[in-house]
Amino acid sequence: ELFGITKAELKRNPPNFASLPVDKRLLSYACADSIATFRLYQYYLENEQPGTEPITKLDHAVIPAIQAMESTGIKIDEDEIKRLGVKIDDEREKLGQALKGIMGAEVNIGSPKQLREYFFGKKELIPIVKTPKDEASTSTTALRALQRRHGKKYPELGWLIDYRKLDTLRKSYIKPISAGLKDGRLYPAFKSASLITGR
Repeated sequence: ELFGITKAELKRNPPNFASLPVDKRLLSYACADSIATFRLYQYYLENEQPGTEPITKLDHAVIPAIQAMESTGIKIDEDEIKRLGVKIDDEREKLGQALKGIMGAEVNIGSPKQLREYFFGKKELIPIVKTPKDEASTSTTALRALQRRHGKKYPELGWLIDYRKLDTLRKSYIKPISAGLKDGRLYPAFKSASLITGR
């Protein structure tokens, strides 16, 4: 409501804070957010738990480097990203057509249920990996196990694994990188505290 965005829109397509129009409400929110963060910093600094000092010092030491990387951005070869995107789309399309040709156009290769019906029903393969609900798994790990045992007779197992690899590259890397480029650079947000491992 503060930025004229409904809850449904916010859930469906979360906006990037930096893309919002600058007005008094946004500035007021940003200031309040900064003040609250600084107060929390002061509180935790004064009430630091024993044994956390090395972690705090390490985190503080890398902040300037992280800020520099975020503000500088990463130079991306846009032409290469586009070329890779086209190549991945072409290979993915060919594999999709090959899978439809051998499995049937009616089989949705993105549906675990239909893949179970095809491999364990129609082809009568014995499941090697089960889901937590004790169903035959069609995960990539399960498909690899089936491929090692039946790959020569059923090439669609390998094709489906390759299709998923390409689909992951397309969805997780090519599309987000292409969408996030600004002036030929990608400006990342390094969140060292968002994962337990600090990756």
